[in-house]
Amino acid sequence: MRKMRGTPMLLSLLAVLLMSACQNGSREQTSGSGELKPNMAVIHSAEEPAGMEVPESTQPTPTQEQQESAGSVLILSPVLIGEGTTEIGDSGVMTTVRLWLESGRQVTDDEPGPFQGTYLYGTFELEAVLPDGKTLPRMPLKDAFAGTELTFRQGKPFKLLFDDYNADGKPDFTIGQWAGSNGGDYAMLTVDEKGMHILAHMYSADHRQSIRYPKVSDTAFVNQYYDMESGYKDVVYRWQNGEFVADAPVDAQEVHRAGVEEE
Repeated sequence: MRKMRGTPMLLSLLAVLLMSACQNGSREQTSGSGELKPNMAVIHSAEEPAGMEVPESTQPTPTQEQQESAGSVLILSPVLIGEGTTEIGDSGVMTTVRLWLESGRQVTDDEPGPFQGTYLYGTFELEAVLPDGKTLPRMPLKDAFAGTELTFRQGKPFKLLFDDYNADGKPDFTIGQWAGSNGGDYAMLTVDEKGMHILAHMYSADHRQSIRYPKVSDTAFVNQYYDMESGYKDVVYRWQNGEFVADAPVDAQEVHRAGVEEE
């Protein structure tokens, strides 16, 4: 039988060709540093940790289908969340206060519960605009809620409700966040010629996004809240030495939402 002397040489040649192809394929995927090369498609999603940056040439805009499959939709332009008009200063200058979502994400949850539906998460800011178009210094809303992440249900912008709770002639208003089935956390803010400032923060038996508290005097208002151990309580907040001071809470004689009912 004749031996096939060319077979080993042929096999060796095939092995060299296969190794070369694998190495070339690997080089097409990464550079020497392990970074992605510019011609690779990379989607920068909301789930990527902060600080991860991809070159502009590799940042295609995710499609609607891709965003929805990730569980959220990125919001890259401002969205109006709430607004109201009031007077500030002795001259009674009309001022429009607006709450904006500057950037963030839209999340839809189909599971039954308090957050079922579509909600907006992200960076929210308050602005006050004068009749001449001048904008007073903006305020990050998270400053009024200890820096926690904020969320609002998607929908028609809600109305900011104003009153003067400390008789200083400056309009005050509230904004709330969900804090459980029995109530919400509310920040009370005021607006003057210099911008917006935090007056108080309280837990109230209400879930509306802005409420007006019932006043018991020119410088005092009453808040109702639910205590897990003793039930509904009423507490009066009085303006003293530049801040609101709470009286001792008492049992509520009548259970109702903390804010007055708007017509």
